Amino acid sequence: MNTNGRDEFIQMVKNTIDGLISNGDRAACDKYGKSLAAVTADGKFNELLPVLEDFRARYRVRFAGPQAAVQPVRPAAPLTSAVPEGTFTVEHPDGSYETVKIEVIKDGGLKGKRIASHISGPDNETDFTGFAFVNDNRTISVWKKKANIDPRWVKAVQTVLLAGDTGEMAEAYAIRSGRCARCNRTLTVPTSLHQGYGPECIKKVEGQMALAA
Repeated sequence: MNTNGRDEFIQMVKNTIDGLISNGDRAACDKYGKSLAAVTADGKFNELLPVLEDFRARYRVRFAGPQAAVQPVRPAAPLTSAVPEGTFTVEHPDGSYETVKIEVIKDGGLKGKRIASHISGPDNETDFTGFAFVNDNRTISVWKKKANIDPRWVKAVQTVLLAGDTGEMAEAYAIRSGRCARCNRTLTVPTSLHQGYGPECIKKVEGQMALAA
């Protein structure tokens, strides 16, 4: 399938998802979700991964109800390290997941601000959409223009911020994307994939944690 054909297919999938979620047919959503998961399982259509992730998040909100989406996240362990920065994948027992990024902006109008963003396209380097400031006390301030954002993204960032150890979430991102959770470069060594970071970045992360402890 050429590039135009793949783009048209992805748009068709998005349109189908919009219709299924709007109609509220849970059985049809379940069936379509399984089909999408099968298409992406062999790694040959990674462009659909963020579409599937978004579909799962919308599915949970649509059928679990808003109450399930706003349960408070509490620290899993004493928070002694610095505010985590990087790209993290928060996985759930049902196989669904959210990928979010926490970073300090290096230039432009938001220079020096720490923000949270969620993946919004197939490119793990550029397809992230910011939606909140991340505060030094590990809380977030959602931007007014993003007030209606899917609460699952908010909860995913809170999960990262309140985790005593973000290693598993960094590893989950690395395994799914093949990239370092800190610098986003491609990882080629199995040990790095399971650490979530490349050899240089793991030293920096461990150093930051030691200084903050």
